[in-house]
Parts: sequence; structure tokens; C-alpha cells
Amino acid sequence: MIKDILIALCGMSPAVITETLYALLQIENPIIPDELIVITTSKGCESINQQLFANNTFDRFKKIYQIPKDKIKFGCCSKCIRIIPGSDFNSDSDDIITDQDSNSTADFILSALREYTENPDTRIIFSIAGGRKTMSVLGGMAMSLLGRRQDILCHVLVNPPFDSPNLKPKFYFPSDKIYITTDNSEISDKEAVITLSQIPFIKYRYLFQKTYGRLPGNFLDMVNDANDRIKNIITPPTVRMLPENMKCYVNGKSISFNPSEYILLWLLLHRSLKCLPEIIGQRQLLEEIQSFVKMIPSELMPEIINHKGFMGKTHENIRNIVYTYNKKIIKDILVEEGRDYLIPNKKQGIYRIVLNSDCIDIPVFL
Repeated sequence: MIKDILIALCGMSPAVITETLYALLQIENPIIPDELIVITTSKGCESINQQLFANNTFDRFKKIYQIPKDKIKFGCCSKCIRIIPGSDFNSDSDDIITDQDSNSTADFILSALREYTENPDTRIIFSIAGGRKTMSVLGGMAMSLLGRRQDILCHVLVNPPFDSPNLKPKFYFPSDKIYITTDNSEISDKEAVITLSQIPFIKYRYLFQKTYGRLPGNFLDMVNDANDRIKNIITPPTVRMLPENMKCYVNGKSISFNPSEYILLWLLLHRSLKCLPEIIGQRQLLEEIQSFVKMIPSELMPEIINHKGFMGKTHENIRNIVYTYNKKIIKDILVEEGRDYLIPNKKQGIYRIVLNSDCIDIPVFL
């Protein structure tokens, strides 16, 4: 029997938890989770205790909507409320601000999610509606890495003024109550509209099933591993250059460059064939291009006679040449056709193209 687990991110507004539960009851095929797990900060935990437990809000929700006693198991314990550790891992996090905070949060979300996705008899409903935007992004990424076919990624929205923290009393779910707005007018929660959005996501785990069969790993290591595997799936492009008529073919597809862009690509492919080191900085790139232009025989590339203007180029000119070259590559070459191999400055200030010699067909004259 499949067990439904709602994992919800939460910040300082625990209302998002009851709103999500309410929204799940309203969909075409209602879902009453068996368990509720909340991922939050130490301050978020305090808010949950004050707003959901101390005033019996959570119990009222279950009573009003006649939730069976064995459903939505949730309490103020460490199993149900998972507090994100601080970046030093020696204390609980009270907020997510620094890169270190984000990294520890990513690892924690991944670990909590993996605890349940390794069990084939569970369905995860992962709500990214609460907490900082950083948490939502990391939660969505973690679901892409570990989510399965049966799992659901969702977000919940509430119409104004029920989403306002200044509404009195605070809104948690429809319960036939009257509220006072900021302009002292009354409104019934019968007018509340809570919308659950199910978010499609890419399920990468099926591409990397072998890797994800091991014990929980570091978030950044898992992301880097996934990116490396995707890169290996993409076949490097083949590039053929015919300088006599300035023709260039990538995987047999003709790409049109102006002379400056053409020479830039020719230089970088030449250096790749010769196994020369990367070019560092625009000054060196300008010098290498100028040296390369001097060496190109006019019979090999007639256009070069009219392009000796490279001798007067500046760093600004070079930056523009790289920019327009990149723009054409991105426009004409798809990612799956090996586009990334032909972008020379994937790291700022470093220029090179790395392809095997069997992928490069260019005149070599040096």
C-alpha cells in the first residue's frame, strides 16, 4: 500500500502548511497525507509551535475536515519538524543568508527527501511554498535529483487579503469565520481561494540510477556528478573550416561568421590541435589573434588582406568579437549538438576550445 508523505518547506508563516493540506483535499483526486514532515529553521520551528500547536490550530483543522486519526501524523518532535543545521553543523540555523547556509540547507533537504524516496512504497508530495526563495529553489532541485514518477512537486497560493499578515485574526484555512482587513472592513473566509499548483519537474534519478543507489551524498557533489554525466552524453561537435571562402560547418551545418569571428574560432581550434594552453585575459587574446593574423597566408584566406585592421584592435573590440561570436553559436547550435564545446569563455577571462583532433578539420600552417 502506497504511503503519502507531505514534505513542506516553512519559514515564519506556518499558515502555508494548513493551506497546503486544505488544497490537497480540494483537488480532483483528494490526498490526505499519512505523514507530514516540515523542513524549517529554528525560528520557523518556534512559529510552528506557537501558531499551530499552542493555539490548537492544527487539531482544529483535523477536526473540521474530519481527518482520520491515523492520517496526517504530525507533532512538535524532531522527526516531524526537521530543523536545518547551521553552516558549522554545531547549531540550528535561524536563517538562510550566506552561501554556506545555502549549502548546508541543500544537503539537509536532499538527505531528508532521500530518506523517503528510497522506499518504493511511498509517494512524496513536496511543497515549496514556504520559507525563503532559496529554500524553494533548492527544494525543487532536490526533487529533480531524487523525485520519482509518482512524486508530486507543488506550490500553494492564497488570494488577497487572506495572504496578508495584517489580517485579523490570521488566516490558516477556511473555517466559516469573519476577518478584519487593514481598512477595518469585514470579509468571510468563504471568499478565500487556495490554489494548489502542481509543478512539472525533470526526474534525473532515472538517468543516474546507479549513482543514486548509494547512501545520501553531498548536494554539490551530486549536482556536479549529474552535470558531468550529462556532458558525457552529449557528443562533441565536428568543425570544418574552409578559409578560402570563409565557410564553416558544425556537424555539417553551415554557420556564417564575419572575418573577426571566423579568425577567433580558427585560432582557438588551431590551439586545440596543437594542445596549447588556455588564453588568459583579453590582452593575451588580442595578442594571440594579432600574431595569428600575421601568419595567415593570403592565398589561404584572401579575406585576410582586407582584415589587417586587427593590428589596431583594442580590448573593447575583442570583447565585442567574443560576444557576437557566442551569440551566433548559441543561436545556431543546440545544446545537444555540442554547443557548449564551442563557447570559448565558459570561465570569465579564460579562452579556449577543447576538442579531439578527429573533431577538427582546419588548415594548419604553423
